[in-house]
Amino acid sequence: MDRAGEYGRRNLSIDMFRALTMVLMIFVNDLWTIKGMPHWLLHSQTTEDFMGLSDYVFPAFLFAMGMSIPYAIENRFRKGLSAESTLWHILKRGFALVVMGVFTVNAGSGLNLGPQSRNLFLILMTLGFFLVWNDYPKGSRSGGILRIAGVLLLGWMAFRYRTPDGGIFAPKWWGILGLIGWAYLFCATVYLLFRDSLKILIPVWLGFVLLCILSTGTRGGTPVVNFPEPNVFDKLRDVLRLDNGAHHALAMGGTILSVVSVRHARSWSRKTRIGVAFAAAGVLIGLGFVAHIFFIASKNLATLPWVLWVMAPCILIYTGLRFLEEKGWTGWFRLIKPAGTATLTTYMIPNFLIGFCSMTGWNLWGRFSGWAGVLYCIAYVAIVLALAALLGRLRIRLKI
Repeated sequence: MDRAGEYGRRNLSIDMFRALTMVLMIFVNDLWTIKGMPHWLLHSQTTEDFMGLSDYVFPAFLFAMGMSIPYAIENRFRKGLSAESTLWHILKRGFALVVMGVFTVNAGSGLNLGPQSRNLFLILMTLGFFLVWNDYPKGSRSGGILRIAGVLLLGWMAFRYRTPDGGIFAPKWWGILGLIGWAYLFCATVYLLFRDSLKILIPVWLGFVLLCILSTGTRGGTPVVNFPEPNVFDKLRDVLRLDNGAHHALAMGGTILSVVSVRHARSWSRKTRIGVAFAAAGVLIGLGFVAHIFFIASKNLATLPWVLWVMAPCILIYTGLRFLEEKGWTGWFRLIKPAGTATLTTYMIPNFLIGFCSMTGWNLWGRFSGWAGVLYCIAYVAIVLALAALLGRLRIRLKI
């Protein structure tokens, strides 16, 4: 079997992994409305040396995104599509994620149209995304018209946008989707150029780890190496949008896991695969403790211990999901399937709900505390999943 054929059409375990991370992302994103939450469920503060459950979710999604890259690219080659068209596809997907990220990170202010500006921004933003990036039937004339309408709507929003102090529409920190987009652009391009050559992919991952070491402040607050300002090192990081390399390391780690799983581990026994997974996780955890001597564990600072201590459980969770898939114990996945197969749609629904419920007053935010609030968040996730499934049946699904 050729390389592209080995990756098959889809990987159910990756879908399940992606679904779990998206469900948790929606869950933890609403925890801020609940009073008295246990500290271990919440995001840690920027300079706090701690990792709560919420600090694992976004990086786990980056890892899952990286795992999908080999399957997506190899499947395009399996269909006979060229490398040039695949590169164009990567650029379009990355651009879409960055644009969405810029809009979502600006949603904290509004359109300067009165007291409901922020809520109106969220609603119109979500509408614009669906108009532009809905999965329309190929050759649909109405789909083309709706896309143009969506572009015009988003363009008007960006032009109209003003912060309370008069600031204009700007990238700021790119947002979650923007960070995913930049990591995807770089890692997918690397994979396109070198395919599943671990001789290249592993050194690239190590390069991101080194970049994270050199670009992150130590416990003393200073970087390992103080380069004079300005310098080529920082300029190159800015041009390639690498930041400190942490997000790219997570994505590339997922890519490497997929390559190992497909090209090497298929011939291993189940016992061997599980043993190797625990050994790899153990090494990452150990390296994390070494890095922790010099750096705190912080999601907001994207430190190296955070990267390593996220990758370890990701490997174990994916291995566990592969075990469930082999045993046929996957019936539970139907309950959360939209989060794994229509992930971007699922992610966008809360933006609309927040805007709509805040505008109408139909919300329960801030009215729960403790474990009653946790149950409320679980119900909220169930509503989002149900809406994503309904939109799917109506053939409304974001696809980039």
